[in-house]
Amino acid sequence: MADDMRCLQCNESQAAIRATQRLREPLHCGAVDYFGEAEWTAERHRFRDWTDRELIDGFGVKPEFVGLYRRVMSGYEIADEHSARPAPATPEGEQK
Repeated sequence: MADDMRCLQCNESQAAIRATQRLREPLHCGAVDYFGEAEWTAERHRFRDWTDRELIDGFGVKPEFVGLYRRVMSGYEIADEHSARPAPATPEGEQK
């Protein structure tokens, strides 16, 4: 069951990460672009759920909705009505 868990930052499975660690060729937490260049890296993988403070401060989730987003992997997964941040502007400059 624990092997079904995925890193909340890079979406790699815990089983794959452990297998590469045994081979001494660990998978690093990060993402690469089309050209193979690193877009971002993290010091370590994250499997633990996000805390209230991380969701509110980091992702901009309204406090009453933090329970819905414990395992969110991207800010794009947060519904506009659950976000404390303003909705993105439309091409005409109007709010959605």
